[in-house]
Amino acid sequence: MLSLPVHRASRDSTIREALVNPVEFGVKHLESFRHCYGKMPYYREVLSLIEPHLRAQKPISLADFNKRIVLSICDYLDIETETIELSTLNIESRKNEMIAEIGGKLSAQIYLSGKGGKAYVTGEEEVYLTRGLALAYHDFQQLGDGSESGPIANYSILDSLCKLGSETRTLVANDEHVPLSLWMASSTGSGTNESVDIETLTEAKVLQHQQQLTSLPHDLPLYRWDLGQFLTPQHGKFALSLVATIGGRAIGYAVASVRDSTTAHLHQFVVAPEARRLGVGRALLTGLLDRAAAHAHLRLTVKVHRANPKAFDFYRRFGFVEINRVNRLYSELAVNLG
Repeated sequence: MLSLPVHRASRDSTIREALVNPVEFGVKHLESFRHCYGKMPYYREVLSLIEPHLRAQKPISLADFNKRIVLSICDYLDIETETIELSTLNIESRKNEMIAEIGGKLSAQIYLSGKGGKAYVTGEEEVYLTRGLALAYHDFQQLGDGSESGPIANYSILDSLCKLGSETRTLVANDEHVPLSLWMASSTGSGTNESVDIETLTEAKVLQHQQQLTSLPHDLPLYRWDLGQFLTPQHGKFALSLVATIGGRAIGYAVASVRDSTTAHLHQFVVAPEARRLGVGRALLTGLLDRAAAHAHLRLTVKVHRANPKAFDFYRRFGFVEINRVNRLYSELAVNLG
């Protein structure tokens, strides 16, 4: 969007204390919007989203002005992710401490930012690690809308909305374009230059990493899969499953498939011993839960050996509960995704 004239009492004013008055800029911005997007197919639909905010007749805090436009776009795209205002969390800390405290209050597992966020966190990793937060980033690329031969520089949400309308949701939700990367940070708080990529475990990826996948230590060695088991067709398997790699080497995986119309099942979940307690497992399971929900599954199930209390604790942190005792050795856990 275009810049806004902001009224604030001092340089230390918060975004909630700073005021904007659409009377001062609204008409000019709407004209600029028409000039840029007026000939695009969904211009009028998008105009109906932003025009009420730009024609408001009373001053409003910059925080509320921004929030209302963002929520209008979310409603248009049927994005139902819960939004929480920082002011409701009673947090007074600043900078990295504030972000980590937010994560703690919301029982977060991973702090995810853009790649540039690594520079902000460098030297402050311990602030996050002591609260149980793994550090990760998305290396976002300029995607465009698929109709061009390559990425489009400075492609914004308004560009996509005016050109694609509500179909923009498919572009926003396509996480295959932005694989999750964990920032390997040690318990001493020193980050490394290595990152862990979380990607779809396709048949091609299985063949590419077959040596590492079939040799990763399993907590129950008799249940370690061979190449044939990785490649055995199962409904939805290669759409749901994920692999974690570092420097092109597989260090973990989560293999799941569709059990029925409402349920996905996690068959195998393995992380290399040297990569444990660094957030790799959390990233794999978080990615799998998001992917299962995106495929309209209502719950994810997994079988856990009852002599493995660490596994029980791990899954429970993600909301899994015991639903069935399969036999004298195993319990079945499930988490609702709706």
